[in-house]
Amino acid sequence: MAVLVPVSHDDQRVGARQSVVARRRERDSAVETAPRLIHRHRVVRHDRRASLQKRIDLINKLKQNQKGPVRIMDQISRDLPDLVWLDNMEITSGRISLSGRGLNPNAIAVFIENVKNDPYFEEPQVGRLTQVPGPQIVYVFDMNFGFSYQPKNAGGTAGAATSTAPATATQ
Repeated sequence: MAVLVPVSHDDQRVGARQSVVARRRERDSAVETAPRLIHRHRVVRHDRRASLQKRIDLINKLKQNQKGPVRIMDQISRDLPDLVWLDNMEITSGRISLSGRGLNPNAIAVFIENVKNDPYFEEPQVGRLTQVPGPQIVYVFDMNFGFSYQPKNAGGTAGAATSTAPATATQ
């Protein structure tokens, strides 16, 4: 047998009020939580952005480092005159060490002068220049010098090299 208990109008109001209070508490909780979530989202976004920027910087640095040896080789090949060739080249800690051969000392001197006038290289220090005995007269040399990926004084040095070259040739 089922007993029906009449629900009074007051009980319905209490239930409705409790429901309204529960919804308000949920809303208030969400309002209190929202700034924390927004802050956390901003922190995560900032961290991601910083991480991506570090990666981009690393990639750009690797690209620059990759261009360096190519630029050095290009500059050396531009400075290398006919009748002179290289046997060995080492690049360490901002310095280049070369050893090579030439068919005459004048050609080697031109190479040394070209390196000296190159805006990417410092004054070369020649270690040795000796004649090798054999059927063909050949001179061996070695030298070292510093380098920079940025020209020393691109405008002034290039002009100076151009103006001194004809004077040296005519003397």
